[in-house]
Amino acid sequence: MSEDILERRIEGSKIITKKLIVKRGSSFLKIIPSWLSSLNSIKIMPVIEESIYDRDSKTLKTYTRNVAHRDKFLIEERCVYSPNKEDTKMATDLKRSVVVDVNYGKISNLIQQFILRAFKKSVKNTVLGFNQVIAERSNLKFEKDNSFKNEVNSKIEEAKEKYKLLNKKDKQNFY
Repeated sequence: MSEDILERRIEGSKIITKKLIVKRGSSFLKIIPSWLSSLNSIKIMPVIEESIYDRDSKTLKTYTRNVAHRDKFLIEERCVYSPNKEDTKMATDLKRSVVVDVNYGKISNLIQQFILRAFKKSVKNTVLGFNQVIAERSNLKFEKDNSFKNEVNSKIEEAKEKYKLLNKKDKQNFY
């Protein structure tokens, strides 16, 4: 929805920026079933993003955290983009981590698992989109990696076949 720079300064070889980003809800929270929590009804999600770009090491670090609804949950993401040591001209290494802390009583752990699962899916989609844009801008052929999806589909088919082999009594006890 909007992005405002709150602060920008230079300290030595580092450019430090702090932004307020206001998003429409959070895709992480929408995955939580409505019967489980009202968190999925959050319409606006303001977050603070702090970034530090080091011109000497050519490394960018970003720290992002929610500033609203902190009494119910805290999501902190850290990303470090740095030149690949083997191919500094064409490749970038990305290290990404997230901390999720939910304060929702007895179901906190369950909600935390939903958020983490959604976060992983969001990261995967972000990386795919990022790679596609980079490939288009550098005139490279972009091939979507479906290996994970194919592996999961293979496991599902394998489980279906095993289920078909069970007798009626075993199928009743299966669930």
